[in-house]
Amino acid sequence: MLTMTRLTKLMRYDSETGIFIRLVSTSNIVRVGDRADSHVGNGYRRVWIDGRRYFAHRLAWFYVHGEWPKDEIDHINGNPSDNRIGNLREASRSQNLMNTRLRSDNMVGLKGVTEFGCRWRATIKDAGKQRHLGLFDTPEAAHDAYRCAAEKIFGEYARP
Repeated sequence: MLTMTRLTKLMRYDSETGIFIRLVSTSNIVRVGDRADSHVGNGYRRVWIDGRRYFAHRLAWFYVHGEWPKDEIDHINGNPSDNRIGNLREASRSQNLMNTRLRSDNMVGLKGVTEFGCRWRATIKDAGKQRHLGLFDTPEAAHDAYRCAAEKIFGEYARP
């Protein structure tokens, strides 16, 4: 397992930008001062250290706090490439899922809202179960119901 001594010998982490910079040249391609993290297809960033890949957000947590996160790390603003320490917080799997963005297949454009005949249905997932919040005359009214429920149920992890 990677130690803090080894990590700080190999790279520096800028908590204001969330970027890792190499302190040691490992080849004629990888030089001192190079950015150490790279994009993965899903928006997350990874860092290679001693032949092993690490998610940059987990590595940032370790670098700043001196211990590996116990569970997951949540990107508060929902951007998986933004690894500034102020944008990261420890979270359970459930809490991390509470802070999700609007799904790309959402036809209404409002989280928690679906069309239901001539009305609009508001639903929310709580503890793995879908909860019906009501039927409304407008999508905005249904979204307001979702937003209120999300803030009550999810607290600081709500992303209405």
